[in-house]
Amino acid sequence: MSRRKVSLKELGQVDYQGWLYKKKESKGFLGTKWKKYWFVLKKISMYWYTGQTAEKAEGYIHLTNFTVDQATEYKKKHAMKASHPQVVTLYFAAESLREMNKWLSKLSAAAAAATATLDESSERNTGGNGLKTLHGSFFIKLFFFLDEESQK
Repeated sequence: MSRRKVSLKELGQVDYQGWLYKKKESKGFLGTKWKKYWFVLKKISMYWYTGQTAEKAEGYIHLTNFTVDQATEYKKKHAMKASHPQVVTLYFAAESLREMNKWLSKLSAAAAAATATLDESSERNTGGNGLKTLHGSFFIKLFFFLDEESQK
């Protein structure tokens, strides 16, 4: 089953959830567009939905090899970003400083856990020589997600 077809109900117990704004990839006529979504963090994946009862996710990312930080390059209050060194940077914004700090804490912990798990797996799979450092399935899923987003 596609991870995008996962309803909130099917996710079960989640680690954190709440409303955030997500920056659209392209700029609109009046500048950068931000759209409000219901975000859900479960283990090392973050999903976003149009609402709290949505039947499928609008998008998701695995946080492996992502870093999470404040996005000071945008004027939007309480903006943050999830950056991958080789793929993409996604921008989000919370409604308050308190919520932004909570999300930063939760997302940073999830990204660190995801990367640590990947590092341990890579160590086992390569015998420590570091030749296989990224799982292909991660990139396939992320590129599939990005391709679907660009077709909207």
